[in-house]
This record gives sequence, C-alpha cells and structure tokens, in this order.
Amino acid sequence: MQFTIQANGKKNVTILRVGRMEFLFSYQTFVAWESEHGECFKTAEKFSVTTSRHVTQWLDGRKCVTVPEKVWEDWREVFISKFIGTMESSPHSFYNGEFIQAK
Repeated sequence: MQFTIQANGKKNVTILRVGRMEFLFSYQTFVAWESEHGECFKTAEKFSVTTSRHVTQWLDGRKCVTVPEKVWEDWREVFISKFIGTMESSPHSFYNGEFIQAK
C-alpha cells in the first residue's frame, strides 16, 4: 500500500493519502477523512477557529458527514493502527522521522 504525505503549503495542515483515501490532520489532530469512494467525514468535536478553517478549506464545498465524537474516536484508533502503526504515532513521526511538516 502506498502512502503519500502532503504538507499542502498550509501551516499546521497535513494530508495523508493511503490509496484513494485521504486523512486530514490539523496540527497533530486527525479531524477529517475521505473514503476510497469519495465520501467525506469529519469529527463533531469542536476545535479552534483555525482547525475549523482547515477542515472547511480541505472540504472545498464537498458534502460531509459529521460523525459523533465517540464513533470518531473508534474510527481514529482503527485508522491509525491500520495505516500508521501504533496509537503513539503522531502525524509528525511517520516514516521514522522522515515526515514532511507543513510550514
């Protein structure tokens, strides 16, 4: 499975692509993702104005399902353990420190 990490030129925004899926991280927090079928999901948890803006910009007008916090936490555990490795991994430690950080 191929991973692509994109800093996107935006400060504190990271997009992880796994196959046809995208995972959006604002700062170091997993906040939204797009399925391999193009369906978008975001957490219902409230964050800062900046993180909300990151999600809105990433969605770029696409429809999105808002997922309750408890369900999101369950998904987060599955995704991170499946695609990233361990729950201790943050988006800033992919590839043993060879991660491209957004500037």
